[in-house]
Amino acid sequence: MASHEPHWWLGEPLWETVAKQGEKAATYFWPGSEVIKGDWNCPVYYCERYNGSVSFEDRVDKIISYFDLPSEEIPVFMTLYFEDPDHQGHQVGPDDPEITRAVVRIDEMIGRLIKGLEERGVFEDVNVIMVGDHGMVGTCDRKLIFLGDLAPWIEINSDWVQSYTPLLAITPPPELSAKEIVAKMNEGLQSGKVENGKNLRVFLKEDLPSRLHYADSYRIPPIIGLLEEGYKVEQKKL
Repeated sequence: MASHEPHWWLGEPLWETVAKQGEKAATYFWPGSEVIKGDWNCPVYYCERYNGSVSFEDRVDKIISYFDLPSEEIPVFMTLYFEDPDHQGHQVGPDDPEITRAVVRIDEMIGRLIKGLEERGVFEDVNVIMVGDHGMVGTCDRKLIFLGDLAPWIEINSDWVQSYTPLLAITPPPELSAKEIVAKMNEGLQSGKVENGKNLRVFLKEDLPSRLHYADSYRIPPIIGLLEEGYKVEQKKL
């Protein structure tokens, strides 16, 4: 997100929790870490402001350098962020050789991190946790679902749609019933008359499967569509 205004950032990030406990945290380009919020003030030296031109090697070396500080100054929690292979995946999809090269590159950086920790004799004392915000899957023009094909049941205006893919998110005008819209959309999708329609299921957000934990925030649109893997939603055929 471009805005660093705290009111846009809900929840309590881990670095804020650490600061609240009176401990030191360090963040290197982790999304949201530049936001001044609660007990976290993005302290100089321990909070790097995002700069995509900084090499991956320099990022790793900075994290390793924290372990050269006096023990009372070493952060108890640190984050390290790489744009790859997410960046390549959004450009070329998950099956391109460029993705393989990006994964190899990140593997080298993890090796660099582990080597630095081992050289300082702290590797066995550090928990290294690797996370990603999402996976990726290939798609093709045969896996498209067009909202315009639902016209015999209901017209979904493009200005209602906040997101098409990978999650369909719809906010209809307040005078319309979201429940009725969901019912009509699902009727059309399950009719067999909408191409690939059975690969999209539409829900009121409060009826989404609880395992998704995606219903409580006021920011979530009232209508959410879940797609089968590899399928995409578009407004209409060109």
